[in-house]
Amino acid sequence: MVWVPPNQSVLFYEFPCSKSHFLETIVPELKSSLSLTLTQFLPLGNIIYPRKPGNKTVLRYETGNSVSFTVSESTADFNHLTGSHPRGCDEFYAFAPHLPPPTSSEDSVSCPVLALQVTLFPGQGLCIGFVTDHVVADASTVASFMQAWALIKRSRRSGADNVRDLLTEGNLLPFYDRKLVTDLNGLDEIYCNVIVDSSSSAEPHRKTSNQQAPCSICFEERGDSEAEEFHFGQVSQHRSSVVFHHHMCLVWVCSARSAAPSGEDVADDEPEYFCFVADCRERLNPPLPAKYFGNCVALVKAELKHGEVKGDDGFVMAAKAIGEAVKETVYNEKEFCMVLRNGQKSTRS
Repeated sequence: MVWVPPNQSVLFYEFPCSKSHFLETIVPELKSSLSLTLTQFLPLGNIIYPRKPGNKTVLRYETGNSVSFTVSESTADFNHLTGSHPRGCDEFYAFAPHLPPPTSSEDSVSCPVLALQVTLFPGQGLCIGFVTDHVVADASTVASFMQAWALIKRSRRSGADNVRDLLTEGNLLPFYDRKLVTDLNGLDEIYCNVIVDSSSSAEPHRKTSNQQAPCSICFEERGDSEAEEFHFGQVSQHRSSVVFHHHMCLVWVCSARSAAPSGEDVADDEPEYFCFVADCRERLNPPLPAKYFGNCVALVKAELKHGEVKGDDGFVMAAKAIGEAVKETVYNEKEFCMVLRNGQKSTRS
């Protein structure tokens, strides 16, 4: 995933507190619990890119490695930032950290892969921002790390052994054994060469201003709340899967229909693609543990014409196209395994 820019995220918490309480209590507790969490997530220390072919990229913790942790204060309107209305992306950049610059040697480039920032909005709340390098971890792994940090913060336990026991009890202990993932087509060597070619320019991606306006969309659930399964086409899906499916359709259709009003000139016969990733851990044979650390995702791609998506039947057509793409990639074991082996739609590290 070396070609994917680092992922920046911000989490807002309504938690009115004073600056003194923030600095004297909240920050020390966050830092101490973070240090304990990192003892079980050592690969978040650094990634080392080789400069010479044949040498493998490694995730390595060395004595002295650290994770950047920034503390800041903001006078911005907390309610404005956490509302459901559209806002400019630039308004959030101050709360998301950037990865520190890499360090170079004759044989390799060492790059930080995680940075965190906590921002106080006095009397209003807190924001925890973080940036992760997708080379190291997918969303599932990052979410597990954040959940582990939260669990350790709440428990107030100390000591690496106690932390390991706590994460084991909470089913949050990361799993590192790569022997369960069999490389049948020499993808390891292929990706290593790609990384070597790009390592000379392994600089952190910089933020760029754009006109996108993020907003929150609230959905009201209706219908039979006791129904546990729905059937779409030939695929049986749990309720949560169907809700997510419908949300994707809505996003795709709204995006297509907003093209003309926003000034885009898109022909009706222009191909449109809706892409998303599926977690492969439970879909491999044999399956990987849910807390497998790293990247284990496959790309799912649905295709329609622009005119089909924006038309009156756009939602139904989008639902069918996404459903077919899911069946072909995720629910088709033979095709899914071929995709993984050929390395066309998946990334594992």
